[in-house]
Amino acid sequence: MMELQEYFADAKSDAEIIQTIYDAYNQNITKYLYADVANVSFGGLIPNDKYYLLIFACNPDGSPKLDDKINLKKVEVNTSPAVMSSVQYELSVSSIAKIDAMVTVRADGNYENETFLFNYITKAEYDAISGDKTAGLKAHMDAFIDARVKDWNDSHPNSGVMTRKEFLSRALMNGKEDLFVPIEIGGLTPGTTYYLYVFGLKADGTYTTEPVTTQFTTVADQVTLASLEFIVMSYGYPEENRDMYRVWTYANNSKEHYFQSFVGEDEWAGKTASEVRELLKASKWPSSSSYKVDAQFGQTWYGYSVAYDEAGIPTKVYKLWHTSPADTGDGFNNMTGGTITVDIEELSE
Repeated sequence: MMELQEYFADAKSDAEIIQTIYDAYNQNITKYLYADVANVSFGGLIPNDKYYLLIFACNPDGSPKLDDKINLKKVEVNTSPAVMSSVQYELSVSSIAKIDAMVTVRADGNYENETFLFNYITKAEYDAISGDKTAGLKAHMDAFIDARVKDWNDSHPNSGVMTRKEFLSRALMNGKEDLFVPIEIGGLTPGTTYYLYVFGLKADGTYTTEPVTTQFTTVADQVTLASLEFIVMSYGYPEENRDMYRVWTYANNSKEHYFQSFVGEDEWAGKTASEVRELLKASKWPSSSSYKVDAQFGQTWYGYSVAYDEAGIPTKVYKLWHTSPADTGDGFNNMTGGTITVDIEELSE
């Protein structure tokens, strides 16, 4: 195991050092056990600091041997100072919603042993940075880190004080595990533009790259996350002088959606979007993936539809209509049918 020397400043014996480690890991160090020769690498170490490489015997159950035959091997290790990195980071933001989004950090170069951290700032805060934007982003990141360290110490009053560099040694992201993986960020403000930024960063607080930034804007409160798409299939029954229509409604990111149709007479003609929304919610048509409409050759049918996202915000209200040709209908058979184009209108409020 590799641990900072300062952790054992008050330990007077090998047994105390081993017990300190065992207690610090909640008496569970099984993942650090080796029965034979071990080639072990240690990442996330604090640059320019002093560590002990600690090796000691354990019992088969993973508990350390603390009898008269304590055998602690303690090797002093001094880490090198931090240096600038040649890694080139890249940021992308996806699945942007009202209060959350997914962030992916990518990199080129020898990034496996590098550590980094990303954060975000509102465009208003970014624009308010006077002078050097890089210095401003570093100050923003430093304030963020200091706040997280304070939060941890305030919430763990009996665990000893965690230093800033110790916090960073645990919190920094690394090139082996955290690149190319979408990571969710939350607590954002709807309808707000942000700058996402990333720095190469070491646990001693040394910034090892220039910042890389990208902008994104969250969805506004009044904007729905739901959307509606329609595909209409026509099936001909010439012996009955009619077409049967299957209206497929694809309600994406929706909690519920509604559809109502009329044949021959448009019973909701001239109504506003808000009026139709209320009528649709009061209709008896349950949410479904498709709806059946029958129309005689020469008849016009009308359909109305709306969807609501998880927050209850509606899409536009859509009106669909189509007239079956008078003599032959749409001309498709009643087995395979065929896709047709219908008229679609977004109703005004």
